[in-house]
Amino acid sequence: MEHLPAIDRAAEVLFPEGLLPEHGDGLDVTALAVAVEAEQLLVADVDGHVVGFALSGVLGEYLHLYEMSVHPDFGRRGIGRRLVDATKAAAAACSLPGVTLTTFSHIPWNGPFYQRCGFQTLSKTQISLELKKILQQETEDGFTHRIAMLALLT
Repeated sequence: MEHLPAIDRAAEVLFPEGLLPEHGDGLDVTALAVAVEAEQLLVADVDGHVVGFALSGVLGEYLHLYEMSVHPDFGRRGIGRRLVDATKAAAAACSLPGVTLTTFSHIPWNGPFYQRCGFQTLSKTQISLELKKILQQETEDGFTHRIAMLALLT
């Protein structure tokens, strides 16, 4: 678990400079420990080394994917796709109808990746109050061009 903040920081280099606001030291290790206890953290390993993670939690009627990161040295190997699939499986195991997330709308490899994983962009009228709050907080934190997406499991 101690490797996850480093993976998060390494993955940030994939984003254009200035797109991500400065947010201190990245992931909170205490929050990660709580997520592990609640079985809301999935990790991907290669040869016994953790190279990626997906952090989720129940939000309204869906499982929400709060963050997913894969170390860039292990990108384009299907690890992110497997983490998304595992998140969907976790939602199904909890009898939840789908998975939500927020992501960048204007980065070619961000939204389209999630679309290939079965997510659809939600219109403003489809966005739940909980997702609106997340998008509002992201705006306050300095994120721009954000969209909400949903993958139904049925």
